[in-house]
Parts: sequence; C-alpha cells; structure tokens
Amino acid sequence: PDELPDALASADALLHGSAAETYGLVVAEALVSGLPLVVPDRGGAADLAAPAYAETYPAGHPEAASRAIHRLLDRDPTELRAAALSGAQARVRSVDAHFDALFARYARLTPRSTTATPRVTHP
Repeated sequence: PDELPDALASADALLHGSAAETYGLVVAEALVSGLPLVVPDRGGAADLAAPAYAETYPAGHPEAASRAIHRLLDRDPTELRAAALSGAQARVRSVDAHFDALFARYARLTPRSTTATPRVTHP
C-alpha cells in the first residue's frame, strides 16, 4: 500500500484486464492519480471509463487490448491526464458509496415478500 502512490505516479497509464471485478478499486485509484485507462468493455472498470481519458476493448480479446493500448499511446498524454483527473471528480465514489448504491439496486430488483414467514407446503 505504501508503494502504490509512487507506482501510480511513475506509470503512463493503467491497463486493466478483469471484466469480473464489480467496482474496480485499482482503476478508481489510478483515475484519481490522473492515469488514463485501458480497460475491458464490461465490469466495474468499464463503469469508470470515458472516451476523454480511456480506451476500451472487448473483454477477453488480447489482440483488441493491444490495439486499445496503441490508440491510447497515440494520444496527447497531458490532455489524457487532465481528462482523467476531471473524470475522477465526476465518476469515482468511495467504496462505501459504491456498495450503498449497489445494495440499493439489488433491493429494487429483489421481490419483496408479503408474508412474515416463508410458505412451505407440507405433504
């Protein structure tokens, strides 16, 4: 953890390969540090990406990831960093805020029972 700020400060971008991560904490940390992103088009990382500071690729396709890296490296790094910092202000929430929103979404999608006890059929 103590090395993370130095590692992020020395990086040019963050390449993230997981389409299964629900929040993308490392992606959020990179974005707050002003790093542009290369991320799959699904999962928590995709929720934090925007064209101004990120390139996306179809999840599970390494050749497409390679092309996305090249597209990002062809862009102006100063503009990308400024856009990443701006995007972080608009998109990055605390982990607690993220999970509050996630659980609220689950609650909306989960049917509510109208009885106090489960209905069990006995033979």
